[in-house]
Amino acid sequence: MDYLKDYMKVAKDDFAKLRPDWDWFIFKTLEEQNKHFAEYMVKRIKKANETNSRFSVVLPTGPIDYSFFVEKVNRENIPLKNLYIFMMDEYCRDEKTLIDNNHPLSFRKFIYSLLYDSVKPELRIKKENLNFPDPSDITLYQRKIDETGGIDVVFGGFGLNGHLAFNDPPGKESECTVENVKNSTTRVVRLSCETISQNALGGTRGLLELVPPLAVTIGMKEMLAADEIHMYLLRKWHSGIFRKCLFGPVTPKVPGSFLQEKRKVKIHMPEYVAEPPVVVVTLDI
Repeated sequence: MDYLKDYMKVAKDDFAKLRPDWDWFIFKTLEEQNKHFAEYMVKRIKKANETNSRFSVVLPTGPIDYSFFVEKVNRENIPLKNLYIFMMDEYCRDEKTLIDNNHPLSFRKFIYSLLYDSVKPELRIKKENLNFPDPSDITLYQRKIDETGGIDVVFGGFGLNGHLAFNDPPGKESECTVENVKNSTTRVVRLSCETISQNALGGTRGLLELVPPLAVTIGMKEMLAADEIHMYLLRKWHSGIFRKCLFGPVTPKVPGSFLQEKRKVKIHMPEYVAEPPVVVVTLDI
């Protein structure tokens, strides 16, 4: 019996054949991938500065190492005056309050340290242009996006259950509908067991109790409305879930599968992610 579905077996040579409208980038190393992100961002920011126009992006906290971008900005003295950043999500203490900045998993603390404090003062993004969704005013995030004229590029990665940002598939079958997933907007969510486990493996060395169960997240509707979506993959286990998202059925049970309905998509991964998933009894994650 063959237990592997067809999408699990897609070879890297077939990516562009199956999704010919998309751009595929496979790098020898993760460092090359992060440098590519830095080069792309700097190119777009320079263009925005030349035309005095806005460049608006949605950024994730996890799958991209921003230090290469910050180093390039500082070295080339590139002003971030026309850059508008909308971070995807942040953990919440309750349905109206973000976690404290001093929490060890605070996305705000991490991002402000890297994308603001580490940049030369004269080059920094304006503080009011570095945005996080806020549960105390849930519509403010979208209002700010509208004020910039919309999102140019969403950068992101896939979660273990196929989520984008913290848009997990609803646990109840009756709630797992296209309307509830594809058309979701910025809101407070209760994280799934899969997402809490994933973030504990990646951020707390397995301490599940340190991962807050609530978060505020950008919705799928807002991300899918962007001009372009650029996905960055880095984990060994991404080799399986990205194939499910991009070559499997389009379904609210796998939120990332709705990317298949977008035309302007760029996929970035190191060679070890491009290889078909290895399925064995025990495996280093």
